Amino acid sequence: MSKSNILLVEDDEALSSVYQLIFQQSGYSLLTANNGQSGLFAARQHMPSLILVDVQMPVMGGLEMVRKLRKEPWGKNPKIIILTNSNNVDLDVNKYNISEVVLKVELEPDNLVELAQKYL
Repeated sequence: MSKSNILLVEDDEALSSVYQLIFQQSGYSLLTANNGQSGLFAARQHMPSLILVDVQMPVMGGLEMVRKLRKEPWGKNPKIIILTNSNNVDLDVNKYNISEVVLKVELEPDNLVELAQKYL
């Protein structure tokens, strides 16, 4: 039985697979999407309690996805952790109610579950 409903929006298939395995081993249900557009669709359908979203992705980037999500009544509810490779992300954390911004290069994959647990 899964502990919580979490959505991972990440276009790097290898990294997504690693995160998925780690969360599953910890007993969490992890939905995945490979771009912001499919992530927005998945969020609307499954209403996860936490969304982990990459910034730079094809089709629709993570920041655009967050902006669109936060405009919807339900979209104000989930906690959002931004995953990025750049420390120069142009994002108004307060305006979009971002729980945390994390540099992927500074985060060991095993620590992502621990970080997520802070917001579940």
